[in-house]
Amino acid sequence: MAPFEALYRQRCRTSLCWYETGETVSLVTGVGRALKSQKLSLKQYVPDPSHVIDLDSVQVREDLSYDVHPVRIADHRVKQLKGKEISLVKVIWSSSDEGDATCETESRMRELYLELFV
Repeated sequence: MAPFEALYRQRCRTSLCWYETGETVSLVTGVGRALKSQKLSLKQYVPDPSHVIDLDSVQVREDLSYDVHPVRIADHRVKQLKGKEISLVKVIWSSSDEGDATCETESRMRELYLELFV
């Protein structure tokens, strides 16, 4: 079974299709009546102990939620609407990723976490 069929349970209807032949995968492109075929080889993964990822310990509750708290305010901006201005702050949260940030209203964050603005 071709990978497209395995994913979508239907045959590929485009002029670009993948076909498995043993340990190689053929990419077949059709332009008019002429077909071009290119062979791609699949490499086997060789386990390496240095590829092991250390997991962070996260305390998960029974309902699969966990506690996070804001660490710092990363950015501040004012959004202009038709009749009013909304003051927004970008909040970095206490998760393992540095990219875990949300945009919140400044008034709400001042109510809940005043210590971030001191």
